[in-house]
Amino acid sequence: MPINEEYLVDLDGQDGLHIGDILTLVKHSKNIFHPETGELIGSVDDALGFLRVTRVQSGYSYARLVTDGLDIENGASVKRFE
Repeated sequence: MPINEEYLVDLDGQDGLHIGDILTLVKHSKNIFHPETGELIGSVDDALGFLRVTRVQSGYSYARLVTDGLDIENGASVKRFE
């Protein structure tokens, strides 16, 4: 969710998040299924851009865009950069 020049994300210190951490804005592209059981075992996510954590609160954090020109919608998925 955009707040001025920052975005609120639903990760916090309990998720191991710290000020300065990089988050990846991701878009789910494909499911991965086990070849024998057909069970869903994961997904392939495409990286759309990056944000840097600026403040960590209880239950959420603030982040600023690192990648220029992104149009982030409410509810977009973010993951800690790996």
